[in-house]
Amino acid sequence: MNQFDHLVLLTLTYSSCFNFALSENEVARRLVKGEKKLFFSRNKIKVSLKKLLEQSLIQSDGQYFYLEANNLLNRKSKAKFVESKKADAKEFVKLAQRVPFVKAIVLTGSTAVGNAGKNDDLDFMIICQNNTLWITRFLLVILTKLKNKRPGIQESSSWCLNLWLDENDLAMGKQRRSLYEAYEILQMKFIFDRGSYEQLFLNANQWLKKHLFFYDNFKFGRYKRGMSFSLFNRFMFIIQKLYRQIIFGKENFSLSPTQAFFNEISFKEKLFGRLEKKLDEIGKQTISF
Repeated sequence: MNQFDHLVLLTLTYSSCFNFALSENEVARRLVKGEKKLFFSRNKIKVSLKKLLEQSLIQSDGQYFYLEANNLLNRKSKAKFVESKKADAKEFVKLAQRVPFVKAIVLTGSTAVGNAGKNDDLDFMIICQNNTLWITRFLLVILTKLKNKRPGIQESSSWCLNLWLDENDLAMGKQRRSLYEAYEILQMKFIFDRGSYEQLFLNANQWLKKHLFFYDNFKFGRYKRGMSFSLFNRFMFIIQKLYRQIIFGKENFSLSPTQAFFNEISFKEKLFGRLEKKLDEIGKQTISF
C-alpha cells in the first residue's frame, strides 16, 4: 500500500467517525493531503479504492464506500430528511435576512453534508456588517426565540447560531486551522449572500490548501483584514458575555467583538482521538492533523 492509498483510507476513516459513507466523487473532493507532495488524479483514487476493497479494508455497495456497514445504513436513513431540513433552513433565511446587518448566512454541520436526522438541530454561521456582530446577534436571538427555535426552547430542529464573523475579520485563528475546520468549511453551504462573501471568506482562509487537495486548484484572491471598532458593538459584546456567564457559568467558547465561536474546542480533540483509535484498529500509519 502506497502513501496515496493511505490518504484515501484516512479520508474514509475520518468520515466513518461521523458514521457516513462516501461516493467516489466525495472521496475525491474530501481527499486529505499528506506531508509528502503527491500527484492527484481521479484515476489514482479509483485504483486506490479498488485496492482497499481487495484487501478488505473498506466496503462498497457499488455507489458508496465505507469502513463499516452502519456507515452506509446511516447515510441512507438520513437521506429522507434532506429536503425537510432544506425547507427549515430556508425558513431561517427568510427571517434572518430581515436584519439588514446580516451579510451572509451559511448552513454548517451535519445538515450541510446531508447527515442530519429528523430532529437534529440546524447549525449556522452568520457573517455580519462591520462593527455590528453583537448587535446583529442580539436581534437574531430575539427573532429566533419568538419563533420558538432557540436551543433549550425547541426540543428538536432548533436553529443553532454557532459561528459569527465580522465581514472585516473572516480569517480563522491559528487554533482553528486543523483538518477538522478544513472539512467543516468544505461542507459549508452559503444559502444567503448579499455580496461575494463566500469568495471573500475563502480568500481569508488560504490555509485550507494545507489539508485538502480540493483547494489546490481553487482560485484564491488577496485578502486584507479590515479595521473594526465600535463602542456600541463592544458594549453589546460585554453585556452579552456577562449575561452568559451569569446564566451558564464558565464556558469554553472563543468570543471577541469581531468573531464568536459557540462550540467547544474539546469536541475536535475527542474527534481526533476517535480517529486515531480507528486508524490503530486497522493498523495504519497516521498523518498530522
